[in-house]
Amino acid sequence: MIFSVYPTAGFSLTKGLSNRGTNNRSALEAGLRDCLVEKMEIYDLPSSHLIKQRPLSFTRHDLGVRRSMCETRQQQQLSAKICGTARAVRWALGPSGPPAPSSNTALSLSPGFDTKQELGSKEDNEEFHVKDKENQELYVKHEENQELHVKDEENQELHIKDEENQELHIKDEENQELHIKDEENQELHVKHKENQELYVKHKENQELYVKHKENQELYVKDEENQELYVKHKENQELYVKDEENQELYVKHKENQELYVKHKENQELYVKHKENQELYVKHKENQELYVKDEENQELYVKHKENQELYVTDEENQELYVKHKENQELYVKDEENQELHIKDEENQELHIKDEENQELHIKDEENQELHIKDEENQELHIKDEENQELHVKDEENQELHVKDEENQELHIKDEENQELHVKDEENQELHVKDEENQELDV
Repeated sequence: MIFSVYPTAGFSLTKGLSNRGTNNRSALEAGLRDCLVEKMEIYDLPSSHLIKQRPLSFTRHDLGVRRSMCETRQQQQLSAKICGTARAVRWALGPSGPPAPSSNTALSLSPGFDTKQELGSKEDNEEFHVKDKENQELYVKHEENQELHVKDEENQELHIKDEENQELHIKDEENQELHIKDEENQELHVKHKENQELYVKHKENQELYVKHKENQELYVKDEENQELYVKHKENQELYVKDEENQELYVKHKENQELYVKHKENQELYVKHKENQELYVKHKENQELYVKDEENQELYVKHKENQELYVTDEENQELYVKHKENQELYVKDEENQELHIKDEENQELHIKDEENQELHIKDEENQELHIKDEENQELHIKDEENQELHVKDEENQELHVKDEENQELHIKDEENQELHVKDEENQELHVKDEENQELDV
């Protein structure tokens, strides 16, 4: 290994190398060699590359050291020590160049060196910053000598330890990792005790999943028009089919369906324009349909899985099945009434003393007793010319009166009204804001 040093004639090395007890060039070379060779392999370099116009101002290429080749921290520290040694030698030379010539300290010169050439200005003696080929600093030393970022362009670590060594991955009691990976995109993983995932994934409004005790799912799947499915214990249709399988569907001539079935939006229960309650309040004032301010689900869960159309203590259905002929009058959203009030407030069910007709006259004098395709009369007259508003076995009349406030209290065999009067003769009338009765 060759190190060539070209000091100006007469320049003193006493200040920088006095600890070695000599002032010749061999001492300078020995000092540099001790620093550069200690515990680290240095490539042999031509003398012309070591020191040129800037004495003791080395580059990383000149030293033949690549920081990227330093695999251990010990080698990194040694590299820093070499840089520190170079600073010490520059300090020995002094900030303003070599001292005045002296005959006692003159050194022999290497051939070809210009003794009048300056050693270099202060700018030429700037700090020894090791920059790699792309001028990237590979190592950032923290104030407390912690390396916070070891960033590789192709392999960046996502787990960044901050100054206080906080772990971003919090392990819960059961060693579950709750990674919060992005301040703007946190994952909301809620783990249920029974490993049920209750992920609320609605963008602007979380879905309210109501799980029934018996794992019945009562999902309202249409945000604008929730389907109100009523499941009967015995799979009975809410629009009751009587024992003789008579269809009580009254079809309006102008395509009004009392069981309004829309292909894309079936509503089993007619919603009133003024947000009327479609469901009768139970004796204990339970609302079968809970109305949300913003059209929330109208679910009422009865402890014993009672029907949403309340069956009273004696298992009376609000849509009363009469033994021989039940009538199901459904009011349409557009004020369709099976017992329609005409303009002159005529009674829809006009009783004739000997032969009462149940003609329902609408505004256009339409009859709602429509004979179906098989010529079945929905309001069946029995053998003895019973009225269509059926007189039961005890000759009770089931008159639906609608003079000012239609009452659809159909008296069953035991004189029970359809809008169920309970044991204490309570009426389950749901009156809306405009005093309309929703007599189902």
